Amino acid sequence: MKKSTFKTSLFILMLLFSGAQLNAQNSIRLGNSEIEKVRIYQNGAFISRTVKANLNPGLNEVVFDGLSPYINPNSITVKGMGDATIIGVNFQQNYLKDQKKSPEITKLETERDSFNIKLRYIQNKIAATNEGIAVLQANKSIGGNNNGVIANDLIAIVDYYVKKINTLKDDLIDLGLKEQKTQEQINKINLQLNVLNNKQNQPEGNIVVTVDAKIKSAVTFDFSYLINSNVSWTPIYDVRVKNINNPIEFILKAKVYQSTGEDWTNANLTLNTGNPTDGAQKPILYPWYLNFQIYNYNGKTNKRMEAAPSMMAKDDKILFNGNEAGETMKWENTQLMENQLSNEYIIQSKYTLKSGNLETQIEINRTNANAYYEYACAPKLNTDAFLMGHIPNWENLNLLDAQGTVYFDGAYVGVCSIQNTTVNDTLDISLGKDERIAVKRTKVNEVTGSSLLGSNKEKKCLYDITVKNTKKEAVTVIVEEQLPISQDKDITVNALELSGGQLNATTGLVTWKISLQPGESVTKKFNFSVKYPKDKIVNGL
Repeated sequence: MKKSTFKTSLFILMLLFSGAQLNAQNSIRLGNSEIEKVRIYQNGAFISRTVKANLNPGLNEVVFDGLSPYINPNSITVKGMGDATIIGVNFQQNYLKDQKKSPEITKLETERDSFNIKLRYIQNKIAATNEGIAVLQANKSIGGNNNGVIANDLIAIVDYYVKKINTLKDDLIDLGLKEQKTQEQINKINLQLNVLNNKQNQPEGNIVVTVDAKIKSAVTFDFSYLINSNVSWTPIYDVRVKNINNPIEFILKAKVYQSTGEDWTNANLTLNTGNPTDGAQKPILYPWYLNFQIYNYNGKTNKRMEAAPSMMAKDDKILFNGNEAGETMKWENTQLMENQLSNEYIIQSKYTLKSGNLETQIEINRTNANAYYEYACAPKLNTDAFLMGHIPNWENLNLLDAQGTVYFDGAYVGVCSIQNTTVNDTLDISLGKDERIAVKRTKVNEVTGSSLLGSNKEKKCLYDITVKNTKKEAVTVIVEEQLPISQDKDITVNALELSGGQLNATTGLVTWKISLQPGESVTKKFNFSVKYPKDKIVNGL
């Protein structure tokens, strides 16, 4: 009986040992996956990769490593070709993998060691020079206290002392500058190493795929996943105008930032204005109930039927197929749906985006927009005349909400804001001020007095607005002023003289459109009165 038990135990141990060997054989780590495509959203990115693997018969645990630790597990999709079936897919963060120094870190550390050695040599020379100066200063006494010194000897000794001290102190200045520059180089390398080491010390993401293979075979896996954080892109524009006889050029660029923990090498990029975390389904309006408050005996209220019930989430699904050679095997538990209202830009050139704290600018496209140009000014606030570019039918340009950097005739002008949500038919862009358009607002007179009836007081404000064109070509200038608007029936505002200006009675805005030939000057009258009870004070006047 004992002999039989021993044989059974030995058989079980052999099975366990062979099973351990099988598991060791069928555990495959793949860190060489290639990026097929990166779709970058304004917050997030969808990554598509491919990798080849050799499967053994039976269960295989295939680990795609070297990935971002910020992967959304619910977004992972894995597909493959071969005589095998995917049993399941999991995502995990790996804190235990040995962190190998990147070639960039190794190179920087070597450079830093070289600079540190150079710094020590410089510091040794500084110390030796200071000792030399100390020796000279300690031996200033010539000939002792009781012995005289021949004049010629004294002159030679003093001359030697002065020259030597000057030489040593000049050496100290040169050495000090070299020490400072060397230390600055070391500091810069340390800052860059801090950035790279922070990235190096992150955990890595692992996608673990369990596959059941009938025979030993080579399989190509295509897998994709969504990263919700640490990656984004922001649109910006360069707005360039050569002169007022040329269209406005919009150069759309993307400022791309990614610190996902994985490098995207030679990748096909697509930039999308959507947000992958937004719900793709239309929200459902449930009944909205109203009822009276019900008071408890303790004076507190119960609130009933205040909110509609929340919508239940659908169960995740796992799809299995690929039982025959050549068929596709697929696992997915989500479907990424693109917002049809978003813009998507396919970048023609391939880019390499390394994980880090740096932004990369990528040019997307260039668009020319026909425009007409006018100068505009509001001399009540600022006597400068600003060149304005007006773009009709701007909706066809498909511009994005973004900040723009404006250049006129190759020179930087300033920053503008482009908003595609404006309801105006014309898009207005300020192209900077032109000092060759001179504007002056002069107060001619201000009269305040009482009427004969004695109940009201009338204040008259009289202004001259002069615009002069000192340019060599004709220009059009829009001048804006404003009449005050009464908010009380006892306050009356009257326009006395506007010199042909157009008045908007609702806003009080007065506008003149003035055409000026080279060297021409025009003056417009802007006169108005305000009548109000003499025993009251008007705010804002």
